[in-house]
Amino acid sequence: METADVALSPDGSQAAFVAYEKGLPDLYLVNIDSGQVRRLTEDGAKVSTPSWSPDGRRIAFQSLLDKTPKIYVVAVDSGTPRRLTSDAFEEATPSFSPDGRHVAYVRVVGRKESQIRVAELGASSRAIGPEPAKTLDTRPVWAPDGKSIAWSSHDDKRRVGRIMVAKIDGTAARPVSADSGRANHPVWSPNGREIGFLAVREPSIRQSLFVVGADGGNEREVSGGQGEHLTVRWSADGQQLVFIRFERGGGRVFSIRPDRSSERELLGDPGYHSSIEIIPTRDAARTALAMPMAPNSAR
Repeated sequence: METADVALSPDGSQAAFVAYEKGLPDLYLVNIDSGQVRRLTEDGAKVSTPSWSPDGRRIAFQSLLDKTPKIYVVAVDSGTPRRLTSDAFEEATPSFSPDGRHVAYVRVVGRKESQIRVAELGASSRAIGPEPAKTLDTRPVWAPDGKSIAWSSHDDKRRVGRIMVAKIDGTAARPVSADSGRANHPVWSPNGREIGFLAVREPSIRQSLFVVGADGGNEREVSGGQGEHLTVRWSADGQQLVFIRFERGGGRVFSIRPDRSSERELLGDPGYHSSIEIIPTRDAARTALAMPMAPNSAR
């Protein structure tokens, strides 16, 4: 069975993931301690990017059940997946708000244009990014207090990718990263004061790890060098960033403090890791979960 798109439940007791059996992807749950696996969807539609509600009772995900990519929400214990909105546009990468009342997602308008939107289940949505869409906006993530959203925004004409932040009503939208290079994959610190992200900054041609204040101040490179940085998460206490750096033929898992001190390797050989999730209630050094780089390498 090939697997992809793993997402831990808020309490770290379960993981949702997409598995391919006989070429058909469905959404599954696995108990972290017992290893017991349960299937959540059985409609044969392509699914991806599961996101848990804060109470662990629901999962939002993308599905091609209606032939066009849409966001659905399903109850973990029982129930039939329900469409998040009635919008006609393609939808992607859902993310539950900290209070569980809203879902942020990407509305795909064109090949180089998309916008961040917020919706309640079955209700109309509102734009957080530009209206109409003018840039390629992706990866919406909620601030810990639920009052703001950060995302990555790529301007194809200027060839610039920036980290943006706005209030959830769409006001006060502003870039917080430097107006150069390509920045993406924002992650809020647990206290909401800083944002970690990945970016390519000249003269380097490799993606490095950066941190910037949520107000746009004090941007600095935390980890760079010859390795290609693939993903990043904050530890539950906010004292470390856990990330993957591709070097020496594989993706290796490291942690580092935001002041660029105390780097250490958490998972090395055998390593070909590409994604991480942190269990909030347990020690980050022992519970960074690394998934294989390619789906067909996990069987």
